[in-house]
Amino acid sequence: MSDTVAAPAETGNSKWLDWIEKVGNKVVPVLERVADGEPIDEELRIELTHAEAAVRDRIRVPHLQHPLLVAEISRLRRLGVAVVLLGESSAPDQLIDERLAEACRALIAPVTSGRVTIRALPANRAAALSLVVHSGEAAIRAQWSADGEPVTAG
Repeated sequence: MSDTVAAPAETGNSKWLDWIEKVGNKVVPVLERVADGEPIDEELRIELTHAEAAVRDRIRVPHLQHPLLVAEISRLRRLGVAVVLLGESSAPDQLIDERLAEACRALIAPVTSGRVTIRALPANRAAALSLVVHSGEAAIRAQWSADGEPVTAG
């Protein structure tokens, strides 16, 4: 995919403004509620936390901002699942492959509680993405290549 998702440092004002607009769309509505004096109850606290996490993810791992994955991560966070995105990319200005996004989304979709950690792995490894899900007593681990094929850990 060729969608640019990182904060473009040297690629022109229009891409930078687009990036700022995307971040603003996440945070402005909830910050306006606070500025308007809405009491910070549990619902608003969750919205603030959700907005902060979405912006942090966009900065930390812009290449994981594939719409399939973003939507599922958002849904999990709203359920109270702790979701952490980590990692690096050899091409941070390009979204991950659709097949990789779908493979990860499908594995985290059944999660209703616990913690999900998704890590983009450095280039030159067989696996491009790893996943660890801790839910209750169970732990699920998975790794995929850049094109979404399962990779045996080892």
